[in-house]
Amino acid sequence: MWTLVRILREHGITVTKITTDNPGYVAYEDEYQVVAIPVADT
Repeated sequence: MWTLVRILREHGITVTKITTDNPGYVAYEDEYQVVAIPVADT
């Protein structure tokens, strides 16, 4: 993944890494990706 990020950045494409301690409800997960549905802030 980081090789792809480097290549994209070298071609002027912005790549942003987003992290969180509370991703919400994990709707799907496999070896390569996670899909999460955020929860409303209380």
